[in-house]
Amino acid sequence: MTTARDERLFVVPAGQRIVAAGERNERLYLLAEGKVALIPAGFLEPWRRLGPGSAFGESALTSDALSPYDAVAETEVQLLPLDRAALVTLFKRHPESGLALLGRLAEAIVQALVVQIDRSSAPAGAAMPRPVTEEHHIVRDTPAPAPSAWRIELPDGSTLPLPETASDLLIGRPDPASGITPQIDLGAHDPYRSLSRRHARLLRHGAGWLLREEPGVVNGTFVNDRRLAPGEAAEVHDGDRLRFGAVEIVLRHVSGGTKR
Repeated sequence: MTTARDERLFVVPAGQRIVAAGERNERLYLLAEGKVALIPAGFLEPWRRLGPGSAFGESALTSDALSPYDAVAETEVQLLPLDRAALVTLFKRHPESGLALLGRLAEAIVQALVVQIDRSSAPAGAAMPRPVTEEHHIVRDTPAPAPSAWRIELPDGSTLPLPETASDLLIGRPDPASGITPQIDLGAHDPYRSLSRRHARLLRHGAGWLLREEPGVVNGTFVNDRRLAPGEAAEVHDGDRLRFGAVEIVLRHVSGGTKR
């Protein structure tokens, strides 16, 4: 890790592991710029991708806890590392910022626990990520193909175009308290609050998309009435009905791809 462009931040190049699964971590990290993937021990795919304003390395808050994941820089990142002394200072001088940070960490810890539960209690035959081998520690985005004109049809009959350059879209409902703002906000179409804040993700896959449920979702994610298994990434096509709890949308390709 090299010294940063200012006296507080550190710059980490793309592809470098910042926190190692199964090892003690002495610092909590605040992500100022860039993108970090968190990969649980024994998994190939990340269960969470972090952007600016996020925090990771929460195992540093205890004296003997081991990190449950690898944290890998997917792009060049700028980090603010905080040891225990720095955290104490933060809470004394800026208690509101400290409480906001605790909220983010609590969410991360709950999701990490859910991942471990999913691994131990998934039903027989459920699609689980392949084990991580050493050469798979570095996670890189698949280069996006030429943009396609995709949209979703919402329950009220309106349509929402998907950003042409996006490769990872969070689906859910916003939560001002934790700062969660999904790119596909379905909260207004969910009067029964069956939708999770972080419910699922649409991931660019070649010329189309994969749909994957986020950890901790209770009310399920469905493709044409088939519920996705934990860890499963299902390919979705033009005309597919996607349901998140009680909220159903339809995926459309504007140029008229093959319907399923």
